[in-house]
Amino acid sequence: MFQKELYNFESFTGIVYLDMLQEFLIPQLDEDDQEGRIHFQQDGAPPHYLGEVREYLNTRFPGRWIGRAAPRSAALPMEVTLNHN
Repeated sequence: MFQKELYNFESFTGIVYLDMLQEFLIPQLDEDDQEGRIHFQQDGAPPHYLGEVREYLNTRFPGRWIGRAAPRSAALPMEVTLNHN
């Protein structure tokens, strides 16, 4: 199980991030996402941009992840309402 003590957050590399996704976060999400409806979003920090991370997310969340270099189809449908007073 992922524990803060196992990772040095000052040098959180793409490989460490990928390991955390594969070993902790995604298995936790899988328990709650029986229908494959979860969309995954990340903020584009350097570890998120590693090719292996993007490749894993493309496989695990096809068309359902948002971040730098994410597939275009990942955009969630949004309804925008503008109220002018």
